[in-house]
Amino acid sequence: MKLAIVSPVLPPSQSGQAIVLYRLLDGADPDRYILISPTNYNDALDGIDECSQKLPGKYYCIPHSHHRFVHWLLKMNYYRIGLINEIYLKPRINQLVKIFQTEKCTHVIACTADLFDSYCAYMASKKVNIPFFLYAFDDYIQQWTNKYDHYFAEKIGPSIIKNAKEIIVPNNHLKSFYDTNYGVNAKTIHNPVNLSDYTGVSLPELVYSFESEINIVYTGAIYGAQTDALNRLLDAISKTKDKNIRLYLFSPNPWEPVKYDEFVIYHNSLPLSQMADVQMSAHILFLPLAFKSEYPQSLINTSSPGKMGEYLASGRPILVHAPQDSFVSRYFKKYKCGSVVDSVDVNALTKEIERIIRDKDYRQGIMKNARMCAMIDFDLNKIKEQFFKIFS
Repeated sequence: MKLAIVSPVLPPSQSGQAIVLYRLLDGADPDRYILISPTNYNDALDGIDECSQKLPGKYYCIPHSHHRFVHWLLKMNYYRIGLINEIYLKPRINQLVKIFQTEKCTHVIACTADLFDSYCAYMASKKVNIPFFLYAFDDYIQQWTNKYDHYFAEKIGPSIIKNAKEIIVPNNHLKSFYDTNYGVNAKTIHNPVNLSDYTGVSLPELVYSFESEINIVYTGAIYGAQTDALNRLLDAISKTKDKNIRLYLFSPNPWEPVKYDEFVIYHNSLPLSQMADVQMSAHILFLPLAFKSEYPQSLINTSSPGKMGEYLASGRPILVHAPQDSFVSRYFKKYKCGSVVDSVDVNALTKEIERIIRDKDYRQGIMKNARMCAMIDFDLNKIKEQFFKIFS
């Protein structure tokens, strides 16, 4: 077995998708997979973008040549996909075919988040007659906010999805979405976490009191899928009994809040090896998803944040602020493994912050349940076994 993995982001990038791939492939025989991306990972990355280690497997780069021109062409002639296929997609498909043949690949796995390469990987797999798998971290069709990109995805997406040997998704909400809308039977594999990073280490003693500083911590990217929830958190902090609460952000994306910047302490994102210590030193870990954004609500509701398993494993109380119908809110409510505010009520968010600080029994209950969920659903060893079994 030799896997060809095609993804717009790869280790050691900060992307949650890249981190998932790193965890799944770390320790695997480097002769059993290759990695293909439009980014050249053979060159040194900027330090801020290095999260994990680089994998020992072979990396290939197929740059997006004439990318701007193709997007302009898509915008000007979005009904003429055949022209884009001739001048742009066919050369990429042929490059992939050559790599698959040279490396004697037996399976092709395309990861979402690139408009063109999932299609190119699928077409190349057909040419060399090897099975194609779609690793769908999101809905391939709905994730595009630009209407021309969305049109292209609508045209070519169904053939990719329906003809894939398997669709892999990170949660049951997204599985249900794919199964219902595309008539497939997707397989759920949660985004894994290495529990050994969070076990066998004594948690620091933290004082939960309004007389001491309380740190609420968020680790991860900040963009439209989180910002309205983060702004609402700052409103809630301003209404708490004491002003010793601070929001610590560890993110590769600088964020300037609308107000209350005195509550915010910003850090660049840290390497994966240091993130467990940051999360285990938090009084409260914050897990936000937007209630209103430029993205379709179905995309938000089926989202599976990569940090979710890390938070559950950390042994710290988790405050979830996400829409009622989202996978995140429903999971935490079902298993009572976090404190959930699934409405835009700032007062409710304030009360949950105060409840976590004030109520020791409640706090310890959700922490215990969270660790159990991490072991059952997000354990890296179990998920690696599930992942490779798909291709065996």
